[in-house]
Amino acid sequence: MGKQIIFTIQEGNAITYEADVLALKYAGTFYGVDHSVAALLVRHGVAGDLNDLRARTGFKLVDTNDAIASKKAMFIATPRPREFTYDAVREFSTTMLYQLRYAVQPPPRLAVTTLHGIGFGLDEIEAISAQFAGILEAIRAGDYPESLEQITIIELEPRRVQRCRAAIDRFLEKEPAIAPLTGEGWGYAIDVNKLRGIAEDTPLKPAATAAPAPALTHIEKEAAKADTEKHVFVAMPFNSQFEDLWEFGIYMPIRELELQGVRIDREVFSGDIFDQIRYRIETAAAIVAVIDSLNANVMLELGYAMGKGVPAIILVSKAVIDEKKLPFDLQSQRCLGYANIKDCKRLLQAELDEYRRQGIL
Repeated sequence: MGKQIIFTIQEGNAITYEADVLALKYAGTFYGVDHSVAALLVRHGVAGDLNDLRARTGFKLVDTNDAIASKKAMFIATPRPREFTYDAVREFSTTMLYQLRYAVQPPPRLAVTTLHGIGFGLDEIEAISAQFAGILEAIRAGDYPESLEQITIIELEPRRVQRCRAAIDRFLEKEPAIAPLTGEGWGYAIDVNKLRGIAEDTPLKPAATAAPAPALTHIEKEAAKADTEKHVFVAMPFNSQFEDLWEFGIYMPIRELELQGVRIDREVFSGDIFDQIRYRIETAAAIVAVIDSLNANVMLELGYAMGKGVPAIILVSKAVIDEKKLPFDLQSQRCLGYANIKDCKRLLQAELDEYRRQGIL
């Protein structure tokens, strides 16, 4: 058996996950996990302040000195949120493996990173596909450390882990160079030689010889077109109360129509994040807004979309309608009242189908 690299997605905390290198993005400033890790490194004296960790160009690599579980932290420069496309996610992965090969000593065996782009308004399935496609691209080019044994994507949200795993499972069906692990938990073994089109050594063929490069995998083909596909912007509160509604009542029917469903995973809108919200709304084919709790951020996003002429599908529970809690300025708007999650999915599917019939989607 030739060289294999294990790919897996695990539920957990990147700060406490043991690895040789934790690779994070630096998108003009620090966000989310990137900020938490950088703050810990400063607190433990690894850096004087956050400025010392800014990867303004290229990357920044530091020994963590036990500030986090990984031995080293690497911050990779990426575009700011508005320019953080699916191609940028893919390029993050290729850059990560390239720098792991040429910049990290001792040579790493285990690399860990997080899911990228989801908090910036990218569709989670398209984002994980682009991230994995970038890994495959780097391996095809030979831009990975020979010592590398495993790449782990770590994610705190268990249901997102399951959705991303299920998407990878669908994309990787019948790929000859990528096989699911057996009896070792969820993951895939990437056969490096098969992926690169290098023939295996045999007694009759003692030296590895070049073979025609194999066709791109399905996931690489999907990732290549992600930035050209239509997306639906979803404005809804971010708390556990609405998680089932998001996954089964909204995201599922959007994906079933082969559209991207995006939302900005931020409770507080900083300048960069609000700029990204405006951009993702302006470029959306439609917006879906859940106004049950009259959340201020949701109302702001809906109002901005309506002002920009973006077709809006407004969802609200029948309980809110029955209790006459709709704001005065929305009472004249067409709102879809749903009784439960199944009803929400049915109503949204019908509306999206009509939008497609009209050529909006």
